[in-house]
Amino acid sequence: MKKDLTIKKAAAALGVHQDTVKYWEEQKLIPPARRNPGNGYRIYNIAEIREIAKSRGICANELESALAMM
Repeated sequence: MKKDLTIKKAAAALGVHQDTVKYWEEQKLIPPARRNPGNGYRIYNIAEIREIAKSRGICANELESALAMM
């Protein structure tokens, strides 16, 4: 698995649409994403995705299953 995931893949692992992740960020419900210096895309590492899942009440088992498939 890659070290960093795009917002699309992170959202898929979380079981939500990428617009939902952007909304959470805009509403300051989650910390701002890091940005890829080459293209400006939001990127997340596994630890950040796990922390988002925990803060949003997303089932850890489902998250780990989704991450294992990536």
